[in-house]
Formats: sequence, structure tokens, C-alpha cells
Amino acid sequence: MLAYFSTTKQTLAVQKAPVTLLRSFSTNSKTRIINPRTNERETASTNFDLGVEKKTGQKSPIPEGRKPKAEPKKTAKRAPTFQPICLSPSTELLLEGIKNGNRRMLSKAITLVESELERDQKQATSLLTRIIEERREKAQIDPNSINTFRVGITGPPGTGKSTFVETLGTNLCNQGNKVAVIAIDPSSRKTGGSILGDRSRMIKLGMHENSFIRPSPSRGIAGGLSVHTSDQILLCEHAGYNVIIVETVGVGQTEVSVADVTDMFMLLLSPGGGDVIQGIKKGVVEYADMIVVNKCDGDLVQRGKMIQYEYKNAIQLLGHQMGDWIPPVLTASSLMGIGIQDVWKKALEFKQHSKENGLFETKRALKRKNEFWKKLYEFLKMGLHNSEEVMNSIQKLQSLVERGVISSRQASSDIVGQIFQYM
Repeated sequence: MLAYFSTTKQTLAVQKAPVTLLRSFSTNSKTRIINPRTNERETASTNFDLGVEKKTGQKSPIPEGRKPKAEPKKTAKRAPTFQPICLSPSTELLLEGIKNGNRRMLSKAITLVESELERDQKQATSLLTRIIEERREKAQIDPNSINTFRVGITGPPGTGKSTFVETLGTNLCNQGNKVAVIAIDPSSRKTGGSILGDRSRMIKLGMHENSFIRPSPSRGIAGGLSVHTSDQILLCEHAGYNVIIVETVGVGQTEVSVADVTDMFMLLLSPGGGDVIQGIKKGVVEYADMIVVNKCDGDLVQRGKMIQYEYKNAIQLLGHQMGDWIPPVLTASSLMGIGIQDVWKKALEFKQHSKENGLFETKRALKRKNEFWKKLYEFLKMGLHNSEEVMNSIQKLQSLVERGVISSRQASSDIVGQIFQYM
């Protein structure tokens, strides 16, 4: 890590340290350093001798009678090696419990994944890696052994998402499916706390032996999801649940993160959901694979049909990412149990259609890639906060930004550039 950062008019000493040469990735490379005594830049070459770096101003003379050392041959870069997976005894018990469908062990495993403690994070990473290996081996033996369907359900607050999920999930459980519900609840920006109330709205579904409900806080993550939602889905699937329902926080027009972790994106609207202009706005509607106008009962039946007609027209203008698939717009009443079977029938049609077109696995691969980048950014952020040396540097630059000495853009660019140049 570079010990000094340069601003436009002055050199800011971030950390006082002796003049040392920071390691570069190539041998015999020229590296710039700053001398704290003279405050001037110097250039020196770097040689490596058994991992020890030495500062040399010129080449050492070769003693008489000794042949110069031959230049080391360039070798091809080796592929990255992965450390063997080592689970603690308690984590091994969790893995066995998950495979046996033990809901208590599954809950503990999700708690382990959500933990921010360093020791828990290491065990959670090892647990998820072991699960992926076992699933891959199982798929090689029988490609049809892993047949799960991930459904994301979102919509504005007040559209009856929890009631809809309970009615749909109960019907699926009665048909012999194993249903896992991951319900994301909002967290307070002030205190960070959450009231996990969605679980209390699904009492009937929660009592069914084929169901599993896990409320999770969003922890301020935008998009209506938790940072660990994809890991929770993986754990639930390994526990034998073939239908995974992700209920998001009540979202607005631009929050569509649930589409990045599920196979099907279902948007719920209320009979007062707006007009055709609202429907054609570029946002959550254009990502939806299906739209359901919920709460269509009593005096709201006619209003619900009007919204259904308007959104059907809007869908014709937006198009869909799957080309020939036109997202259906259905009406339902989760409270009265009306239209729920039709909704699931259309969902299965979408699943079959995407598999026939070869887009089902393609989309899952794309979602895994997107999830990789999200996790990478998250772990980079955690690494910065866990490094005392880096945080000291950031805090000093932050002070300059607060006083208006430099812009936040310049400070961010400087520290990222210096980290990757001299790490």
C-alpha cells in the first residue's frame, strides 16, 4: 500500500513510515517513491532475493572467474489454485441437516451466511462451496435431479404481496411441492433495525410441513433484496425445496433486483395501480414476465378489469426480453382465492417456454455472473473497512473533501488508483 498520496498542489503524507520500496509485480522494475525528508520523487530499480526487496542505484559488478547468472526463463502463468474446503464439526452438522431437510438446521445455516463475523464468513464460504460441488456432482449423474423454479414477486406497498404469497404457497404445498419463501423486510436507515413482520402474515403457510419461511432484513440494500438472497436460495434448494418464492420489499419503478436472482419476475399491482402512461414508463413493468392485478374482489372487480385492459395495451408497446413471450396480465384475489390457479398455470407455461428456447439455463448463468460482480464489490468494500491502514488514508482524504479542498471524485479516483498501482 502506498504510504503517500499526491494531490494537485501538495503532497499529502498519509502514513509516516521509513523509505521502503513497495513490491511490484515484475522483477527488475522501476518504481517511483517519495522521500519524506526531501519531499521529492525518486526512481529506483527493484530486485527480489528470497522475497527480500533491496534498493540499488546501479548494477553490482560481477567478480572475476564467475559467470553471470542467466536470465530466468519466463514460465506460463499457472491457473489459480483453490484451497481445500475444510468445514468445522458444527458446519458439517449443518450440511448434513440441510441435506436431510431439517428446517432448524437450514435456519441456522442462513444465519451463518448472514453473519458479519470473520470466522463465520469463512465457514459460510466453505459451506456454500461444498454445496455447489455436491450439486454439480449430482447433476452430472442425473441432469434432471435438480429441477427448481425460482419466482420473484414484487410490487408497490399495499398490493397484498404477503397474502398472495401465502395463498399461492399453500396451494402448491397441498399439491405436493416443497415451497421455500424468502421474505425481505425493510431496515431502518437510522438504527439499522428491522421488524420482520412478513412471517406473521403467513401463519397458515408456515404451519404446513412442506413449507419454509425465512424473513430477512434488507440492511439498506437498494433494489428490494438482501445482499445474501442468492445464497439463501442455494441453501433452500439444497434442502429439497423445488419452488423458491422471493418476496421483496415494496418497491418503486426502478427497483428490479429480484429479476437478477430468480427465473421468473412477477409484478403485483392493485386496482388503483395507474393508467396506460404509468405502464409504459421504463422501469419495473418492462422487466416483468407476468403482471397480476391483485385484490380484484367486491367493488374492485370492475376497476381491476380496467387496469388489466390498460396494462395489456402497455405491454404491447414495451416488448419482452424473450422475444416471442408476451407477459400475461391476470386478475386475482388472494384473499378470496380467486385466480391463483390460473396464475400458477401461466407461470409453468413461462418456465416450459424458456426451457424450450434454451434461455432458462442461459439466464441462470448470466445471473450467476451478475451475482459474482455484486459479491466482488461487497467484499472489496468490506476489505477497505477492515483495513486500518486503508481507513486512515480514506479518512484523511475525506477530511479534505469535507473542507472543500478537493472533490469527492478526485479523492475517490486517487485512492483507488494508488491502491491498485502499489498493492
